[in-house]
This record gives sequence, structure tokens and C-alpha cells, in this order.
Amino acid sequence: MPESQAEPPSVSIVVPCYNHAHFVTETIDAVLAQDYPHFEIIIVDDGSTDNSAEVVQAYEDPRVRYVYRENGGLPAARNTGIKNARFAFIGFLDADDTWEPRFLRMVMAKFAELGEDYGIVVSNRRYIDEHGNSVGHRTQLSTPGREVTQRELIQQTFFSTALIVRAAVFEKVGLFDETLRSTEDRDMWIRTSSAFKIFWMTEKMAMIRRHSDQMSGNAVRMLDANKTVLGKAWRAGYVSKLNILFWLRAWSLTYYNLTWTAYDHGARWRAIRHTIWSILLWPFVRNPNWINQPPLFRIRALRNFLFLPPPPDREEADGAEA
Repeated sequence: MPESQAEPPSVSIVVPCYNHAHFVTETIDAVLAQDYPHFEIIIVDDGSTDNSAEVVQAYEDPRVRYVYRENGGLPAARNTGIKNARFAFIGFLDADDTWEPRFLRMVMAKFAELGEDYGIVVSNRRYIDEHGNSVGHRTQLSTPGREVTQRELIQQTFFSTALIVRAAVFEKVGLFDETLRSTEDRDMWIRTSSAFKIFWMTEKMAMIRRHSDQMSGNAVRMLDANKTVLGKAWRAGYVSKLNILFWLRAWSLTYYNLTWTAYDHGARWRAIRHTIWSILLWPFVRNPNWINQPPLFRIRALRNFLFLPPPPDREEADGAEA
């Protein structure tokens, strides 16, 4: 068959679901509405105790597949989806997030444009609340529309898990680390970038939902997981262990990013401690523009943490996490 008439590649879209029956319908509908029809949806029910199974199994579209597993956490659910995938490309979409109808078409067109050494294409994103309304978010780090390097990924998390991956990536670098309680995606993309290139698109085609019961809300768990991820990258020698300044920056930025997670969930004093650690590890930031921050950005953050009240109904978080 001439290449121009070849069937476009299909995508297996993995959607881990744990007690998200109230969101997963919107997520499935967003995939079914894609104007690129070559896909299957694998809903991995990670031991939900709500009516997720009933909601998913109500779909009669044969492209929607339901897989149940005992609760094992997000990395294990994603790995179950990978193992059940039928196609050479695998997409990831959380059960509370959605895509614009053009997402698959645009991402797969970018794969066709790039060489096979690109293992991941990720969309830019915007944020929505639990009702689907657009919400603001702090300044996005760096600029999309380009390749993201491994050194950048070690120092920053540039994108969310709303992307497409060549299945060959998992054959080369392995599956998600199931020992991690969070940040397993950051670990995976760092490992991926040791063998493949990653392209970050400019178009904001993924909608990432922010709501109160997200796993990412636990700043303590996220700090522990980030320590593990950075430790793995250091031991792997992705960047020379002798490059002390690089690793101090990586730790400093990790602490700084977690200040906002802590503060947004009411842990004011934890946010202050993380900010101080960030300053001690990397005191002088000569050009904060490279991370899209204003001058004295950590001093500004300390001012907010000291004098502005935490978000409403979150005052108990400091005591709960201590």
C-alpha cells in the first residue's frame, strides 16, 4: 500500500480511575469527541469503592474498555493500562482531566513530523475547577514549543500527565516506579529522556482539573517522593555528581515548588520552611527569568506566606501534616 494511503497509527489511552465516577464521564466523553478516531480507551479502575464501574460499563462504544484491579496506587494503575494496551502509541489522561477535540490529531501530527527518536509529545495545558470553569494558575515555568531536555526535567516538572508516548519507550526504560507514592510521572519522564527526545507543544489542548481531593495536595508525600526521584537521577549519573551547583539548584527549585503546594493546602509554616530551605540551597538567582519568575521571587513568596491568610477551610493542614 502506498505510504499516503497507510492507516494512521492508533493510540491506547490509559485512564486510571479511583473513586472518580463524578468526573470520569466527562473524561471519556472528551476522548470520544476527538476528531482523530483511531484510539481505544482503557479505564483502569484501581479498586474504586464508588460507582465508577457502573458508570464506565454503561458505555456501549467498543473502544471503551474497562479493567479492574485491586487498589495499588496511581503508578500501578498506569502500568496495568500499559500492559493492556494494543497499540504502538499510549496516551495518559487522568480521570478528572479532559482534552480538546483536536488533541489527538495535533499530537499525532507532531509525531509524524518529528523523527522516531522522539518518544513523547506533550500538549500545553490550562486549568479548570471541579465544575469545568477555567481558573488562573501561577506563572508557567519556561516556554513550550520546543524539545525539553533531561537537565531541565531534573530541575523542574514542565508538564502534566496529558500526553502521548511511544510504546517502545516502556520497552526501553521500563514501567512507572510503583514504589513512589507520587511524582512517579516526573521519574518516568527523566528516565525516558535518557533514551528518547521529548517535545512540548505550544497549544493548550489539555484541561487539568484542580480540586480538593487530589493526591497532589499532600506536600509531605510529594517532598518524600521528589527526594527519591532526585536521588535516583543522581545515582544514575544523568548529570555529573561533581556538578554541585546543578544539584543544589535542582533541590532548591524542588523545595520552592512545594512551598505553593503546602500553602495552597493551608500549611503556612511548612511553606515558610520550604522557602527558607530553597534560599539556603541556592541563595543567588542572577537571572530568575529563565524560570519565569520576577526578581526576589522567594522573598515575595515569604511575604505572602507571612501576611496573607491560607485558602479558606484549610487552616488545619499544618497540624495534620506535622
